[in-house]
Amino acid sequence: MTARHRDAGREALARLPMLGLDELRQEWRRLNKADARPRLSRDLLVRAVAYRMQELALGGLRPEPQRQLRQIAMEVKQTGAATTRLRPLLPSGTRLMREWRGRRYEVVVLDAGFSHPGKAARTGQSCDRATARSALAALDHVVRDLTP
Repeated sequence: MTARHRDAGREALARLPMLGLDELRQEWRRLNKADARPRLSRDLLVRAVAYRMQELALGGLRPEPQRQLRQIAMEVKQTGAATTRLRPLLPSGTRLMREWRGRRYEVVVLDAGFSHPGKAARTGQSCDRATARSALAALDHVVRDLTP
């Protein structure tokens, strides 16, 4: 993609929040070759049109995320809930580090949660189901507990 096309794309994206509802619906129609549902909110239209513009310019999702999303949609359709986890599991022994206010904090992933030297952080999940998000939350919890 050339710099000129990139700049034009950025300008088009920047203009989207300023468009009226009718203009957004026209843009949707142009990009999707179909009318937008009448009850779509203006905010959702802005986001969906922006996503579609970027998808056309840069390419869509890779095959693996597409497969995962189809799997989740099928689960929700069949059971009413999704149990598929998209985040990678953190193996026991993984060390997570964060620096805050000039001090370095470290949390180690254990089989039963997370620990900080001298103090365990309970997460409500065993390590085999831990996600990066819950691990970082545990790290934040440790930092809050250890700082004055």
